[in-house]
Amino acid sequence: MPADVSMPAPAQQGIESYELHGRCLKVQTDDGLGVAGVFWPAQEPCARVAADLLQRLRCHQAVPAEGIDFLELGAGCGALACSFAKEPALKRVIASDLPDVVPLMTENSRLNGAEIECVPLPFGDLPALEQLTLGPARVVVACEVLYWGGWNIFEDDTREPLAETLAAALAAPLAAAVLAAVIRDPPREMQALEMLKEKGVQSFQQMPASGAPKVGELGIWLLQRHGAQLLEELGLLVHSPS
Repeated sequence: MPADVSMPAPAQQGIESYELHGRCLKVQTDDGLGVAGVFWPAQEPCARVAADLLQRLRCHQAVPAEGIDFLELGAGCGALACSFAKEPALKRVIASDLPDVVPLMTENSRLNGAEIECVPLPFGDLPALEQLTLGPARVVVACEVLYWGGWNIFEDDTREPLAETLAAALAAPLAAAVLAAVIRDPPREMQALEMLKEKGVQSFQQMPASGAPKVGELGIWLLQRHGAQLLEELGLLVHSPS
């Protein structure tokens, strides 16, 4: 049976081993951080799509010789970013999340000998994003950042600031993103795509192959700024934009 990507691995304090992007990783978890402190199974299919995007982008004639920047938003434990740390096409690998989560990402980079930058970057903090001084060629990944457990109705809705951050991160000539989320509340999660569209970001569904993802299914979209031609140039526009 295929792995269940709808729920994170059980949160507990300790070190677990996971296969991700063809690498065996040691992952420290922290139940004190809630959903930010665990390993999400959806990271594996998300990493496959990101790896395909990266391999195609590295062959683009306009990519500078110094390479491509990789930025993960809402990186949590940092496992996905760590799995890309040794990609030769990448100039920098950056894992970002809330300030309280940075120590966990830093510890996991140490455990795996992964040379990644672990930085605080709350969604919507565009000055912090600008301070990263990303290069013109970028792969941005946002995996399971639409998750909402309904634990506190008074917490801020992160979809709008997430859309702002993704739009800003994609404001480069050779920038594309991968957004992955298991569908738990279809109206909420599909509305996030509309928010991206309002910010000038196009989304192209990669999974499932046809039809909108249903409850419990993993949805993966490629993103680019409206009017950009990069995904078409890379041969990745199989599905119509959302």
